Amino acid sequence: MFSTSYRTLCYGGLICLTLLFGRNVAVMAQQTHGPSHSLQQCFSTLMSMRKPAKSLYIMDDAAATDPAQHTLRERALRCLEESSHRVIPTTQLGMLAVLQAEAGTFAQSLATYQRYLAVASIPATRRDTSIEEALPVFAGVSGASAIQELRTLVSLADRLQVTRSRVNTRMVLARVDRRTGAYIDSYRLLREVVNVLAQDHDATTFAQRARLAATITQMSRRWSKEDRELAQRESVMVLAQRHFSRSPRFLCAIGACVGLPAPPIEAPRWFNLPSGVKPPRFGDGNIYVVEFTAEWCLPCRSSYPSLIELTTRYASRGLRVLFVTALYGYFGNLDSLTPAVELDSLRRYFLAEHHIQFPIAVDGDLHAPAGTDQGRDPVMNVDGSNYNAFVWPTVVLIDRTGIVRQVWSGWDSDIQDTIVQLVQAPTASP
Repeated sequence: MFSTSYRTLCYGGLICLTLLFGRNVAVMAQQTHGPSHSLQQCFSTLMSMRKPAKSLYIMDDAAATDPAQHTLRERALRCLEESSHRVIPTTQLGMLAVLQAEAGTFAQSLATYQRYLAVASIPATRRDTSIEEALPVFAGVSGASAIQELRTLVSLADRLQVTRSRVNTRMVLARVDRRTGAYIDSYRLLREVVNVLAQDHDATTFAQRARLAATITQMSRRWSKEDRELAQRESVMVLAQRHFSRSPRFLCAIGACVGLPAPPIEAPRWFNLPSGVKPPRFGDGNIYVVEFTAEWCLPCRSSYPSLIELTTRYASRGLRVLFVTALYGYFGNLDSLTPAVELDSLRRYFLAEHHIQFPIAVDGDLHAPAGTDQGRDPVMNVDGSNYNAFVWPTVVLIDRTGIVRQVWSGWDSDIQDTIVQLVQAPTASP
């Protein structure tokens, strides 16, 4: 009895270590209790906990270059063979499909998905989540047969009619096709994604879809420079503009926002904005300089003294400056910070160290796990993609009517001169 309890405690501890530290529980377990039994126990425990088996992620390239990973894959296969004799509840078929994908048995995984997706009693969003969990594994496939199985996964996602999985399966397959030289197919999939986004009228907002369409357009631009498929790039861009050209956010994100209304800055929290005071709105008669900045951005710091001087000299003439930043999960040499701790560090950095007095929009969820890089997945409309900002700092100049006049990457004296010229320009009489 003691031996059984001790063994259970050991396996429970291994699972906890996996969930907390991302360590490979399969490797840890097989070092103490032998390969087949330990993997079977790992699989059974994870199934009972209804958690995806992230400890068994085994990509093709890792298996090919690392003998230990190849051995682990074989043990995972044996684990699944043993599990095939068990009666798996239909509610857990999705997890089994994920495990099979992680073990590299894509055909079996797809067959399990087909069974899982046919269970009408399971909500479509839950079935969709199962596909999402397997996508990182499918992204590593190689070979014609594996790619064909990934195409089947796209078809399975279409059956769910959930925009997220329909889009993401195509994005994964597009990258795989391009990696294997099937350029035309990869651009065709990008066009399909744009069409899927255009057809979705319920699950997401138009602004969210426009931003993703802009991302796809930029991806097509980047690929076409390397693939020399300029006609394919144009076909993606034309289709995206047909569906989303009425979105300033889309046009700004593809680098066409100069001369258009500036998308608003809507952040979950602000520094230097008194309680009850609404965030600035472009087009209120003031000139705005918006800088996308970050604590880790050394070039950004060179702009701070100049912007402080400009606001001091020209505040009476309507010059306003806004900073936009985000929570990245780290600050200086400190990693894995909680959002609250990082927020306090940012406040000291901008307000005390650099004496910034103008409003600063901060994107981030205070309830996110410690160390979460929220700059990559913005909560609200504060991310740089709305202004085609993909380097830091990006500086945006907005005139008194709320129109974007210029967008710069980096900072130099010419930017300061252009700002001064706009401020000093005569204003139209009312």
